[in-house]
Formats: sequence, structure tokens, C-alpha cells
Amino acid sequence: MHRDLKVIRLRYLSYYLDGSIYLFGPNEQSKQVIWRKDLHTYVARKNSVAAAREDQMRLKHEGTEFAICAYTKGDGGATTPESFKRRAYWLKDNPKYVFVHYLDEASKYYVQWMSV
Repeated sequence: MHRDLKVIRLRYLSYYLDGSIYLFGPNEQSKQVIWRKDLHTYVARKNSVAAAREDQMRLKHEGTEFAICAYTKGDGGATTPESFKRRAYWLKDNPKYVFVHYLDEASKYYVQWMSV
């Protein structure tokens, strides 16, 4: 593991901003998946109010699955715009560590517009 990269071990998460990247490790005090419990609101599953709709895809290298990516988007409400995305990656062989990336795709269009 890279020596400058810190593994986060938290009980409660905060409101993450655009471009944030985190690496979550196992939480000894709780068996919960804490990286899913951020303060953003995401599109809900069908027939469910509380659970976020989270799509998954398997990443392959030379025909072998090695990682899983779970992604979801904001619900378009007051706190989380629809252009806001959360992507989480973990190795298929070692799911204890999760790499999470928060991205607001609307900001990239704003930056392109400002540079014209």
C-alpha cells in the first residue's frame, strides 16, 4: 500500500464534495458498510423509499474478473443534484477495502465553459 494513502476508519461520514476520493478499510467496531452511509440522497430502488438504487458491473482484465464497481446517482433534490455520482470499487478477492469516488459531472461542463 502506498505510504501517503490513509485508510479511513470512521463511524459516521460527512457530506463529501465533488472530486473527493477515499479508501475505506474494515471498521472493527461495526460490521456495517459505512461508505454507503454518507449524507447524500440518491435515486431510490423501485418499491423502496430508504434503499438507494445501486448498479454494479464487474471489471475484467484479460478475461478474468478482478474488481466490482458499484455506482449510483443523485436524486436531483435540494442537497444532491442528479449530476452527482458515487462510484465504489473493490477487489473481488479482497472486498474489505473499498475505493470510493464522488463526482459532480455538472462541474466539468462549468469548467469547460469558463475556459472558453
